[in-house]
Amino acid sequence: MRKLIVLVVVLALLFIGANLLAAHVAGDEIASRAKQATGASSASASVGTFPVLYRFLANGSVPEVRVALTYVPVASLDVASIGVVLRGVVIDRGDLFAKREVRVKSIASARATVVVTAAELSSAVGRTVMLPGSGRVEVELASGTVAASVGITAGDVLVVSEAGVPLVRVDLAASPLVPACSMSLDVGAGQVEATCSASPVPPKVIAAISGAASSG
Repeated sequence: MRKLIVLVVVLALLFIGANLLAAHVAGDEIASRAKQATGASSASASVGTFPVLYRFLANGSVPEVRVALTYVPVASLDVASIGVVLRGVVIDRGDLFAKREVRVKSIASARATVVVTAAELSSAVGRTVMLPGSGRVEVELASGTVAASVGITAGDVLVVSEAGVPLVRVDLAASPLVPACSMSLDVGAGQVEATCSASPVPPKVIAAISGAASSG
């Protein structure tokens, strides 16, 4: 009986260890690909929840993958961070076991969050942009500080305007990891945060974490 208990414990520990290793390896590979695809300064990724390996072996999918990028160039703007939560991630089991490569076949849904600071907006605009809080936006001109606005147009284009005149326009979906979707915008103290969800997830996002060329 004791030998059986020991065997069960050993198998359980091996299973837990295999889960942790699989999640770590997959997370590191996805983070590396996302960093390369976006040009981010740093990237990290976490893959699913325990037991990752059991779910993957059962149906070839991971319930959730979280990718976090910092200091990401998006067109003429550098953004502080991009975070993406991917759900229903289907991975090619053949490639994983035969080639030890993580190739994502499909993703059911994605939620992206893009954070841009006042300093980053200032750099893009070429003038000091202030975000004092309570949704207020101010721009420093030669004549003094004036009220301005930050908004979203065409679904995912961030626009900074003063007196109705656009000072800068940036398509946030130009980042390979951000899907083209209808974004909501929160203007806070010192930063703005744009979020949106997409389902199904476009090929370019899948390509960004698969290390493959996108077809659209």
